[in-house]
Amino acid sequence: MLAAPDQPAFKAPVDAPVRAGVRETTGLGIAEQIGAEAAFRARDLALEPAAVAFPRFAAEGATVISF
Repeated sequence: MLAAPDQPAFKAPVDAPVRAGVRETTGLGIAEQIGAEAAFRARDLALEPAAVAFPRFAAEGATVISF
C-alpha cells in the first residue's frame, strides 16, 4: 500500500512526519522487489537493508512501526 498510487489516506500519515523533518526508513530489499525504490526516494523515505537498520534502531531506542 505504501507504493500504491491510489492510497492517499494511507500515504498521508507516512508523509506528514517526513515533511516535519522525521527520518523514516523503509526496507531497501522490498522496495527493490516491488519496483518502488525511486518512488520512495522521491517521497524522501530513507532506504536501508533491514539487516542494517533494525540493529541500529534497537541501539538508538528508536520507535519502529512495521507492517
